[in-house]
Amino acid sequence: MLTTESCPDLPPARRTRSRPEAPGSGALLLSVPLLWSCALGAWGLSRGGSLWQDEAISHDMARRDLGEIWATVQDVDAVHGLYYALLHVVFEVFGPGLGALRWPSVIAMGAAAGAVALLGRELAGARAGWAAGLVFPLLPAVQQYAQEGRSYALVTCLVTWSTWALVRAARKPPGRAWIPYAALLAAACWMHEFALLVLPAHALALAALRADRRVLRSWALAAACAVAAGLPVIVVSMRQAAQVSWIAGTSWGDVTPWALAAAIGALGRLVLRRTEAAGAWEAALALFLGPAVTLLVLSLFRDLYVDRYVLYAQAGLALLVGVAVERCAGAGLWRWVAGAGAAAFTAYALAVAAPALRSPDSRSDDVRAMVSAIGEMDRSADGFVFLPSNRRAWVLHDNPEVPPHFTDLLLRQSPRASDTLYGTDVTSSAVADRMTSVCRILAVRDPGLEKIETSPQDDEKRRVLDQEFTARESFRVSKAQITLFVRNACAE
Repeated sequence: MLTTESCPDLPPARRTRSRPEAPGSGALLLSVPLLWSCALGAWGLSRGGSLWQDEAISHDMARRDLGEIWATVQDVDAVHGLYYALLHVVFEVFGPGLGALRWPSVIAMGAAAGAVALLGRELAGARAGWAAGLVFPLLPAVQQYAQEGRSYALVTCLVTWSTWALVRAARKPPGRAWIPYAALLAAACWMHEFALLVLPAHALALAALRADRRVLRSWALAAACAVAAGLPVIVVSMRQAAQVSWIAGTSWGDVTPWALAAAIGALGRLVLRRTEAAGAWEAALALFLGPAVTLLVLSLFRDLYVDRYVLYAQAGLALLVGVAVERCAGAGLWRWVAGAGAAAFTAYALAVAAPALRSPDSRSDDVRAMVSAIGEMDRSADGFVFLPSNRRAWVLHDNPEVPPHFTDLLLRQSPRASDTLYGTDVTSSAVADRMTSVCRILAVRDPGLEKIETSPQDDEKRRVLDQEFTARESFRVSKAQITLFVRNACAE
């Protein structure tokens, strides 16, 4: 709870009394949500041995040495460079298995759950902390990214701890108290630059907690230091902006959930009126809506909105639940309503959402299923072509089911040799010669992405397939459209 002694910069209306915390209660509040989150993360971690395309890229990058990772991120994926380096170290120690790929995310999300619990206690009291910390790991988005070999769980961990450091620093004299906040935020930026989208939310949270000008000045200075520390990765990533050309734009489906959340949040604020929970509710609402709204506004100028880029906003949602639980705890009928709602949500999260998120079909694609299907379709084909070329990510990982005689007909240099994510194709002038030198080709295509991302080589592949080949068999596996083409001259 907010106390007069611990909150010298908050006005009297925002100070409340609270009972002293029991010895060790902070450690318990941190460790129980952490272990609960890790247990959920460990459940079904292999997802039936499936792997989706972005995880395949992480797996491939982490198997390169640090010099190769450094060379690659100079031109592509700088935003994930630190993550790849950390994952490389993990692979060196534990080997490049699925467990080693995903356990860092499990642990990071567990640490984030602990931070959410402590933050809930700071904002609204112990009950709020317990509720927020235990609900956070159940949120479907949190369950999903706790089990993925990507950087988003680590970003969530760092941003959430930076938010806890923010609230703590705001209650202490200006100075060294802000160093942990700036350091954690800078580390989050190096893990993914969109971590800085939390800054407007932090400003709104401080305003909701009625921080005075001295605190706001200290925050601005610490935030500026974090941004300055993250400038190298920001500048390099801006030069690589073409990487997000696959984002098709913002739809009403992207905006509607946040608009609905804002409406519910405003209604909750009206219910709280001028109670002591109002400031905590406003702060939690800012942490939930702020990053997404900021990203949506930026997307008016360039298509950037992807919900996982602001995954850390889920901490704000858990905190809203925590504040609501704290407020309803002694409110008669509302206590029973809150209890029934919590039971229903828990049942849904564990019995419906969790099994679905742990199935091989839970992600946008399954590269191992694709490779297996390609191998079973026709082992007499002469090789692959990919449309667009970056769908080569589907065969980057080690898989014994790849037929040994299959060759990537248009590969000029492998991803590792070329210091790229997907390798490089031969020049467009050489595409026709390569493709017409064989009789049977498996074209592995992503129809959705093919409309957005293209190149002269991809245009030439389509022309040769249309004019020189005839489709014989075709089927879909996940996102992939796999078609066997036979050259017309061979069929005559």
